[in-house]
Amino acid sequence: MKTILFFIILILLIQFCLSVTANTKALEEISSRVKFYDLIKRKMKNIVYQVASRAIRSPNYNVIKSIRSKLRSLSIWMAGEEKQATFIARQIKIAMPLIMVKLGIIVTILVFLTIFSLKTIGLLLILFMFGASNLVAKFALWKDHSSQNQRRPSVHFHIHQSKNGGYSVAGPSIPWEKSSSENFSNNMFETDEGIKEKLDLLKKLQYGLYNPYSIETSADSNFKRR
Repeated sequence: MKTILFFIILILLIQFCLSVTANTKALEEISSRVKFYDLIKRKMKNIVYQVASRAIRSPNYNVIKSIRSKLRSLSIWMAGEEKQATFIARQIKIAMPLIMVKLGIIVTILVFLTIFSLKTIGLLLILFMFGASNLVAKFALWKDHSSQNQRRPSVHFHIHQSKNGGYSVAGPSIPWEKSSSENFSNNMFETDEGIKEKLDLLKKLQYGLYNPYSIETSADSNFKRR
């Protein structure tokens, strides 16, 4: 903000210096024009007197006619220059640089005010976007929270009769529920095939390949044998 104000003051000072310079130049130009017109008037008077004296002395009519036309054209030119060099015209010429400088200052101020207003509008838009995003996030959170607080549906358990005619809510028994040390200590006299089968089960359990529901329980196997 301080930098922008510094630039505004600098631009205004430059505009003021330019206006002073322009006014000085305008005054110098006007004064030089006035001096030039006075010099022309004096010279014109001398020329008119000389031409008139020569025309009076000369008996040639063509010379008098050409001198008359020259004097008429000079008088018309002088009348036009006098209209341009009147008091009002000089005042307008003096005021024009000031008017231009004032207009430049006004335009500069309007430009900076427009920039500030656009910056304010941009900040308001950013704040509005933040507020809108905050409201959307709150609404989404409230909706998710309300959906979580709803009553959950009831769970129904269906217990089916097993093949041997009994009912059980527990899962199928796992043939390798105990640790290997306990199992080996309790079953020291097992056959090689049983030990190999249990080692395969251990390997499946290690790699997550064992599915207890795919293996028949001992009760089921006994029921099939019967």
